[in-house]
Amino acid sequence: PADIATLPEGREQLDLYLLIGQSNMVGLGTLPAQVQNDPDVVMMRYTRPENLPADEGWYVARHPVHEGANNAGAGPALTFAGAMREADPAARVGLIPAAVGGSRIAQWAPTEKNYTNAVRRAKQALAAGPEGRTRLRAVLWLQGEADTDEARAAAYPAALHDLVDRLRTEFGDADLPFIACTIGEGGTGDKLRFQGVINATLLTLPQHRARTACVDARDLQGFIDAVHYNTATVEEIGRRYATALGGLEVAPTRFTDWLQRYGLSGDAAQPEAAPAGDGIANLFKYAFNLDPSRPKGTGQHPGEYRGLPYLEPGANNFLQMIYYRDPAKTDLRITPVWSPQLEGAPRWDALVDEENLGTQDGIEAWRARIPMNQGQGFMRVEVELVE
Repeated sequence: PADIATLPEGREQLDLYLLIGQSNMVGLGTLPAQVQNDPDVVMMRYTRPENLPADEGWYVARHPVHEGANNAGAGPALTFAGAMREADPAARVGLIPAAVGGSRIAQWAPTEKNYTNAVRRAKQALAAGPEGRTRLRAVLWLQGEADTDEARAAAYPAALHDLVDRLRTEFGDADLPFIACTIGEGGTGDKLRFQGVINATLLTLPQHRARTACVDARDLQGFIDAVHYNTATVEEIGRRYATALGGLEVAPTRFTDWLQRYGLSGDAAQPEAAPAGDGIANLFKYAFNLDPSRPKGTGQHPGEYRGLPYLEPGANNFLQMIYYRDPAKTDLRITPVWSPQLEGAPRWDALVDEENLGTQDGIEAWRARIPMNQGQGFMRVEVELVE
């Protein structure tokens, strides 16, 4: 069993992912010879809706993630989890398997047991994680094979959009990422034609709902049969899910949008508020590309182009400070300043000696410095919102 109520040392957040759909999300692939054993990737024990009550404890994740489902084998979940761990080493990954083989999208309607069970499990997981450091980061959807006839394919777009909307309402997150994936096109005749229709609906989802994506797996040719992916294919789909989610994590470039992204409102949304309890104001976390829901220590992240300004050992009697600036955030003014003293009412003057050290993913790194020929000096950055 795994304890998800506390975070392992060095981990700042428990990121949960709800896995829903039908058999390709369950995974029918041959189990890999190497068993995964990463304590930072955990899974909630799978339970079919009709088998409640049952053990829904947490365990270190391994194949089959949907153990107990019919013919469960390797699915996309573990390669996805590994990619997310690599993308964000400070987060622990929690998988919530809730897919049901053979299910039609109509069986994910509001009162259907597949849907209610998935929502219940996700809410149970959110409540079990560390308070203030647990979030449902995304929903992964892999379904459509059971809807490849004329009537069901015609109803699919409305049902899919409704599913996205309902899940976001259920969890109070209008921006909850929803990542779909295409289904296999291994049928013949009408079956093949409606597989294409379903895929067209899935691929155009981002045109109808913001912060959604669809993994295009049509180039992957590894199948067990006409509809079920093999191990190599589902493992690649898992990696593509992670890439698709990363593409949605584009930082907002307006402070008000940034507050909305992280669900901050009321007193917690004030520029000077520090909702994570670490004393670092929202305005500074927005300016320097930090997550307001996560407490930070020094905030120093050398080489990552994010984090609070920090002093750098200077040469030739200079005091040097490194800070980051996102030029896309046009509602910000960041000014490095210095003073020869802190006592009394020090006068802070703007620094003129600055050097652009380079750009990474659109974020600029800057070095500000002052000569130490006065005996002492103090530096800081001033951050303000501008129209």
